[in-house]
Amino acid sequence: NCLDNNVQTLDCLGFPIEGKQPGDAVNPVHIMNRARAFQHNIGHATKALRRLHETAGGVVIYLDVVSSEENRAIAVPLTWYAERIPSSTRSLHIVVSSRCVQKVDGCQEHAQLMSQYLGDMFPRAKMDLEVAPTSGTAWTRMMDASILMCPPSTACLLPALFRDASKRTHLVDMAGMYLWFRFAVREVTKTFHLPLELARDVSKMEVTAQLTPFLVQVPTEDSRECLSLRGKLGSWQQDLQYAASAQYLTPLNRFRAFPDWQATPDMPYRESTTYKWVDNVCPVELINKQGFCHAMQGLGLTRLYMVGDSLSLQMAMSFWKLLGNEDEPVLRPTDQEFKQWMRFQWSRTIDCGGGFNVELQFTRNDLIDSNDDQNFNFDKISDHEFNCGVAEFCMPWMRQFSDYQGGGTLLLINGGTHVHDLDSYPKVVSNFVNFMNGHQRPNDVIMFRTTVPGHENCLMQNAKPLSNHKEFEASLIADYRSWHLFGPYNDILYKAVQERNDSKYNKDKSPIQILDVYPMTILRQDGHLSSPPRCSTCREDDCLHYALPGPIDWWTHLMYSNLMNLAAVKKQEDQPQATK
Repeated sequence: NCLDNNVQTLDCLGFPIEGKQPGDAVNPVHIMNRARAFQHNIGHATKALRRLHETAGGVVIYLDVVSSEENRAIAVPLTWYAERIPSSTRSLHIVVSSRCVQKVDGCQEHAQLMSQYLGDMFPRAKMDLEVAPTSGTAWTRMMDASILMCPPSTACLLPALFRDASKRTHLVDMAGMYLWFRFAVREVTKTFHLPLELARDVSKMEVTAQLTPFLVQVPTEDSRECLSLRGKLGSWQQDLQYAASAQYLTPLNRFRAFPDWQATPDMPYRESTTYKWVDNVCPVELINKQGFCHAMQGLGLTRLYMVGDSLSLQMAMSFWKLLGNEDEPVLRPTDQEFKQWMRFQWSRTIDCGGGFNVELQFTRNDLIDSNDDQNFNFDKISDHEFNCGVAEFCMPWMRQFSDYQGGGTLLLINGGTHVHDLDSYPKVVSNFVNFMNGHQRPNDVIMFRTTVPGHENCLMQNAKPLSNHKEFEASLIADYRSWHLFGPYNDILYKAVQERNDSKYNKDKSPIQILDVYPMTILRQDGHLSSPPRCSTCREDDCLHYALPGPIDWWTHLMYSNLMNLAAVKKQEDQPQATK
């Protein structure tokens, strides 16, 4: 009952404030100064409650009435939660107070719709929906959660202040509601560096039975929400009109499959090129040269630098062809100037017009390690002699990134398919993050692409895109290719990037973006190089790489859409300054 009485909560729980008489108003300065001392009491209370209630942990969203004096509840769009929930989350708990269920019409429906939406958005997470029978149960869930999220409600205020500093809290502010709490948050977070967000500019609506359109509204194009949500929730739909625009002006020589494929009146295009991604949250726009150049110029970027393995090479080639180029970005072995190392390191210039150019650069580095010896001998590189790891190519890239004398760089990087154990991948990510901390310039935009596995069923005749994550998971097996580890690799990436972006030592640096192609690509069991009808020169078991054009083109479209999103955000943020 202590937690149900907001006025007397501190007295009830034994908060030690000298000179304070029972019933006196609470001074926010006292709260700030005594918060950590009080946490000791809270810790003991929580441990006691654990013996009575199973703890939730993971991500906890607590839905309650605005306050004990008001029988109303406030909702915010579900994308607000989805943007702040890491893709690495393995447990999602929606906890609803019994008071909200009993007093507010639509509270239960609000929770159920949230459960369905977030369950679809994070299919690998275990989803629970619980009506907390007591305030003690709710308190335990909130204190134990790795991430706590709450719409406007006074019930979350004390747990937010007294949670461990290693746990994140996200609250939605509402004018005239929190009073002393805003001051306490500012001072406590300044003193103890608590990861606590008090979000203000969030759309809000009172909970009613007719809440669905508000909850599932789509973010605007100048909102940062789409940077983390685009590509996560949607489906592949066949569209022959799209397929007509998906074909390259001229075919590639490498990664070109099915040369003996014949068009028919019913299917004029190779079938795997006829599917487009339809996003349920944030639209994915098809790349075009004019839009790309405009976004790069608006962000002050003059170079797109792609670093990674052969899948990154495929994306670089996809990007080049989707801009409408008839030639290939890589010299052919029959070209007079060709040298073997040029297959792994090359650059091209994109003429954007008006004197503005963008350099497209690619470096093959399967492990994204340094390998930046100034005496590196490129002429010793051959197509069949690996120069790092067991079967990897590692060309130098770090010095080329940091020594660039042009404008800002859009770095698009990935490393993962050549790593085969969970102990090694954290080192790959941490080495990259450490390098970025020391060498990222203010105008650089960094995108780390997630790692995608192949498909066991790629040899199946008449394969179609899968419908959901469960269908893919059912076919995934553990073997020497380590495809079953790629999901956990991405979890490690998300956690490391979040810690880096949240660090107080990196506030002057742009955050590392994650280009999450995993959710959409695992649904594409079709279109691999070994998928029927397979080309005669391809490996019989290549169920990792895709034919081009094909699904990898949508990695390029996703990158372009996020780039346009970043440009729109920057324009919006610069607007007040330009007005002045």
